[in-house]
Amino acid sequence: MTSIKKLDVHHLIGKEIGTSTILGELARGGMAIIFIAYQRTLKRRIAVKILPKILLTHQKAELFQQEAEAAAILSHPNIIQIYDVGEVDEFIYFTMQLIQGQPLTRLLHSIKKQVLPSKRFMPVKVIIQIMTQILDALDYAHQQGIIHRDIKPDN
Repeated sequence: MTSIKKLDVHHLIGKEIGTSTILGELARGGMAIIFIAYQRTLKRRIAVKILPKILLTHQKAELFQQEAEAAAILSHPNIIQIYDVGEVDEFIYFTMQLIQGQPLTRLLHSIKKQVLPSKRFMPVKVIIQIMTQILDALDYAHQQGIIHRDIKPDN
């Protein structure tokens, strides 16, 4: 069976999906690929998460749809907004807010690589700010009956 990590998706660059055009790959997860796209109607960059049909199972399709629906009902500054859900010949997808910046995983990795041992620690104030934002978003989601099942620095 084909793995998401090995799947060649270069041919999707330039493909139009609804009102958006795929610009480039952003990241890969366990079952999906996230692209940066340009939404022509609102003249903005967005993210498009796709689940290729070559990897599609009933369970994966259900989880993918649940993820989009769960995020779509939430309105919180630390939770991305979902814009649309759809399907094309090759994949199912949802479009969402594009967050600019560095993933927490990359930040943690760069801190670990510091030459000076004293620089290999994140300042407590920064840790508290990040954790407060994460916990506030999780608390809000839990109050809405949503449980995040994949909490990690990449997410």
